[in-house]
Amino acid sequence: MNANIISLKPISPADKETQRLIAKLNAFNLSLYTADQCHLESPEQLINHKADMVGAYLGGRLKGIGALKQLDGYAEIKRMFVEEDQRGKGIAEMILTALEEIAAKNGNHLVRLETGSRHTAAIRFYSRMGYYRIKQFGDYPVNDVSVLMEKKLNFKD
Repeated sequence: MNANIISLKPISPADKETQRLIAKLNAFNLSLYTADQCHLESPEQLINHKADMVGAYLGGRLKGIGALKQLDGYAEIKRMFVEEDQRGKGIAEMILTALEEIAAKNGNHLVRLETGSRHTAAIRFYSRMGYYRIKQFGDYPVNDVSVLMEKKLNFKD
């Protein structure tokens, strides 16, 4: 196996390597926001909701993760994270595209997400990937911290 080739595969929130990246993502979010401003779904919550999760591997090591929850009328992107030393290499694009494909296969025409106002790189990334801001969805409060976005998927039934 070539150590420079990124491969994607389904992963479980219960896996220790997945939980390691979730913990890093939580620490990053909590460095920017207070705990009550964060919407940090635990591995148990992802499992209970039967979320689909994708991992990006490089040289046999998990370097990026993303999850997708199927909700009523749309799918929601959760827990997107790429290791700091791997950013800018297209891993996030690969993960997000794979999650959108899962959403489409499950009949979703709409994908939504929540990120934070201080996540300027994430906001730029999602905008570049075709997401646009919306005012509200789900249980997310309208405030100065949550940035809510969506994308309409173009696929044929």
